[in-house]
Amino acid sequence: MILDSADDRDVFYDPTSGDACDGRPFAAYLPQSQNGSIIITTRNKDLASRLTDRPQNRIEVGPMARTDALTLLEKKLGSLADTDVADDLVQVLDFVPLAISQAAAYIQARAPRSSPKKYLAEFRESECKKGRLL
Repeated sequence: MILDSADDRDVFYDPTSGDACDGRPFAAYLPQSQNGSIIITTRNKDLASRLTDRPQNRIEVGPMARTDALTLLEKKLGSLADTDVADDLVQVLDFVPLAISQAAAYIQARAPRSSPKKYLAEFRESECKKGRLL
């Protein structure tokens, strides 16, 4: 089982956030077994600690190097005319490969009306806008 982007503690531990009629939080439904594994990706270290019973089961993956992030963006979008904008874009995306790939897909799907520069401007508008773009 894979739980990707499990960043909101309330989703897992607030019994009122799910559809369960029995009042149990979502985390109570995660299987506990020696047969199989659950891969959880999260940026929330506290939640990772609560969801895993042993620290040795946690693997922290750091962000990409700047040059690798720029290479990924270029592979997804082709030649980058404005390298300063590309650099700013991968930086605001915290050098996270999934975020860079999603941004590139968004830009490509809306080309030619969208560009890295327009995406960056939209991304910086508000937190709400960030959520919609990613």
